[in-house]
Amino acid sequence: MHTRRAIMAFILAGAAVMTALSLGNAADTRQNSKVRVGVYDNRAIAVAYFNSAAKHESVASWKMQHDKARQAGDEKRAKQIETAMDRMQWLAHRQGFGRASVDEAMASVKDKLADVAKKANVSAIVYTPDYLDSAWVERVDVTSEVVALFDPSEKTLKTVDAMKKIEPVEIGFDFEE
Repeated sequence: MHTRRAIMAFILAGAAVMTALSLGNAADTRQNSKVRVGVYDNRAIAVAYFNSAAKHESVASWKMQHDKARQAGDEKRAKQIETAMDRMQWLAHRQGFGRASVDEAMASVKDKLADVAKKANVSAIVYTPDYLDSAWVERVDVTSEVVALFDPSEKTLKTVDAMKKIEPVEIGFDFEE
């Protein structure tokens, strides 16, 4: 009976040692090969998108829908579209000056993001991580590369460059009715 216990204790101790060694090796490996994550400044993306062909097409589509609703005498739908467009403008201000998400802009270039990631040698592209362990994750700024996807003009690039020197503004999220 004591022999069985001794053998079991020996096996458990061996397993504990092996586990500890493997965890130690994993930690060493993790520190030696950092994961690279691409991040971008949402304000720069907002400015580039606002002046892009994709945004102009989106606005033109909304205007066309609004005109059709008015021509059809559908004032309720026309008012809904006006409200939606007002809220899009409201959001654009928070994206361009604050820290609001630029999901629509990023969706318009999503097919090109893999190329940006590959060139920057990053595993992911995110707006900003809520948490990042710098011991095993390296943050790589890909803002310029993503901005370039919108074919920005020189004026847009100057605006984006100037924004780097300015901290985002805290803008509330209350809608005015």
